[in-house]
Amino acid sequence: MIDRAQVVAAGQRGNEVRMHRKKLRDQIAAGEVPLSKALIRPDPWLQKMPVRELILAVKGVGPTKADRILASCRLHSLKVGDLTTANRTDLLSELYGRYPAVRPRLGIGR
Repeated sequence: MIDRAQVVAAGQRGNEVRMHRKKLRDQIAAGEVPLSKALIRPDPWLQKMPVRELILAVKGVGPTKADRILASCRLHSLKVGDLTTANRTDLLSELYGRYPAVRPRLGIGR
């Protein structure tokens, strides 16, 4: 049986994860943290975040563009932690190659 302390601890952990993710999305949108850093070496709390949600944090990428990027890389409803090195490389290459407006926010070549 699950006791109240476990429920409270799980709720607090969930809140911490959501706060970390929001902070990262805000930092990516502001250009403070490049998307490549978040994809190549994701923090533990980022492992179960949907890739689409992370891509949407990039300024200049909306829902339609994010869906096109994921489709062209054959990535559908994956979590950041499920991406292989090849998936990560394909995703960053697709963003860099097709969408020059978002290049400065990717952190490639820095």
